[in-house]
Amino acid sequence: MKLFVFPGNLDAEVRTAGAAEVPYARTASFGSLVCRCHQRLATLAEADDGEVISFTASGTGAAECLLGGWGPRWDNILILHAGTFGERWLTMARHLGLGSTSLRWLPHDEPPWEEIAEALASGRHQAVMAVHHETSSGELLDLERLGAICRTHDVRLLVDAIGSFLADEFAMTRWGVDAAILSSQKGLCLPPGLAFLLMRPTLGPPAPHSLSYYFDPQRHRDNFARGQAPWSPAAQLYTQLACRLDTLDNQGGAAPEQARVREKASAFRTALAAHGWRGTARHPSACVTALRFDGSTAPLVQALADQGWLILPSPDAKLVRIAHLGENSIADHEELAQLMGQQAALMGLTMTSS
Repeated sequence: MKLFVFPGNLDAEVRTAGAAEVPYARTASFGSLVCRCHQRLATLAEADDGEVISFTASGTGAAECLLGGWGPRWDNILILHAGTFGERWLTMARHLGLGSTSLRWLPHDEPPWEEIAEALASGRHQAVMAVHHETSSGELLDLERLGAICRTHDVRLLVDAIGSFLADEFAMTRWGVDAAILSSQKGLCLPPGLAFLLMRPTLGPPAPHSLSYYFDPQRHRDNFARGQAPWSPAAQLYTQLACRLDTLDNQGGAAPEQARVREKASAFRTALAAHGWRGTARHPSACVTALRFDGSTAPLVQALADQGWLILPSPDAKLVRIAHLGENSIADHEELAQLMGQQAALMGLTMTSS
């Protein structure tokens, strides 16, 4: 099966690591492996001055640690959202009882930069939370521009980088990102189950009392000083993470991996153009191409799956998404574009622009 989903087809060495005996986590050698993984993740995110803690959880767990741990220090968090995941962080902030303000725009509109700058200039907000790549739509936010606005007004910038890490450029220090959340199943191309919180010194200390017990940041920081999770970790996933990071190191770090994903995305989009098609995103991430049709895409998704090609469905019945991560080749992407064109024509599906 060709997987154009998350995580996509895994590297053979990562699969082999996943089939090995499960390591016992409460050893010094395992703790050293975890510490090395954390430092390498910080380097890949261009945050060499940063600290990393990890969780046996989805990326939502890392977000709860961040909002529940630091949110009580701030009077109000400005949450920017133009899709599913921005909406999730707004819902979480309100569930935790945090002061929060929503600034929303439609997925394929330009971000309201003047409104953002005015909101931060008001002095009401001590932090901004934003999604770098909204995978529900394929839109990529100009994080460098947002970081500059936040620095001007001395506002902390918190970023969901789950959908952009290792697919698009992501530079925490250069762009002024104070904290970021990641997870294992997207750019890292690992099975789901690990989440990460990256913190630069500019974030400052967490509140004395976290709003979450399982995701208490100070408990995690204290334990990870020796590479140990406070709770039983998904030990096998850490060995797969170490394997994947070895591969990235051997390739030369984040930039070659970003280039590889970008080349596959470009090849797929060029092949789509032969059918007169283009993705819906105004500023597309290299991670995902989103396509909208004039009818339900469920039969198209099923027909491709029956032929061994799995793509991402969507809660929006007329939208499908194709992920460009994992081990699929440029030729695979070009073949998928051709198959999609043939199947859509058979089904009478026509692409729409929005």
